[in-house]
Amino acid sequence: MKIAITGRHVEVTSSLRDFVEKKVSKLEEFFSGVREVRVILSVEKYRHTAEVTLKAGGKHIAAKKTTKDMYASIEEVTQAISQQASREKEKQRSQSSRRHRGRPASVRGLSPADSLEPARELPEEAPREKVVRVKAFAPKPMSLEEALMEFRAGDGEVLAFVNSKNKLFNVVFRRKDGSLGLVESL
Repeated sequence: MKIAITGRHVEVTSSLRDFVEKKVSKLEEFFSGVREVRVILSVEKYRHTAEVTLKAGGKHIAAKKTTKDMYASIEEVTQAISQQASREKEKQRSQSSRRHRGRPASVRGLSPADSLEPARELPEEAPREKVVRVKAFAPKPMSLEEALMEFRAGDGEVLAFVNSKNKLFNVVFRRKDGSLGLVESL
């Protein structure tokens, strides 16, 4: 992490620099991949201002605090940055949970790059297949006859549905010989 400290109308002493570096280094707990931190310290009459700009993971977070003491300003600005960081993390968590709402439990948390490989080790020469989630859906309850009519009317190779008679998950698919197959859950 690169820390740039600038003083405007104030000399940045070694003790002040050490205090700033100590406080700013604590911000790494909140952010992964902090690239650059800019700290500007300025004094105008009795106002001591500390301004911090942070670049981490494509985000820019900034805060500015003014008090009568430079050390207090630095303390307050680092607290403000950490509060912004916690709000940002909470926002990401809520967006992530909102994204997964309404999806079947078996699909939640899978990204297109995730693969559903078995736990056993495959030999080196065996090709690994990549499984890509195309879409998530909530299967409709329908009878087998309705499912077959909908399957024939559509252009898909597979139709998943909930059987309205026994409330179990079923899948209709086209077999290699051209006939239709039915998979019923137990």
